[in-house]
Amino acid sequence: MNYDKTTTSTMESTFIKVCPNPQCDAVFHNCPKKETHCKDCGGNIMIINTDTYWKKFSNNWFQYDFATHDYYRPVKEK
Repeated sequence: MNYDKTTTSTMESTFIKVCPNPQCDAVFHNCPKKETHCKDCGGNIMIINTDTYWKKFSNNWFQYDFATHDYYRPVKEK
């Protein structure tokens, strides 16, 4: 299947990424794969999967939408 450039840019995958710095602990949602630095402390951020998010990071206070930097707190579907 062929996609033009406008289609692929709108279909860009987004990820959940966390900052491993214990003094920062930021969690970024809807983060593009190419982004590698934390907006809070400037450190490196890493991709985590959804299961890891719900087990270890879902109660973190510092969760943001990467694009808007607004607080973002997803609700787990049952």
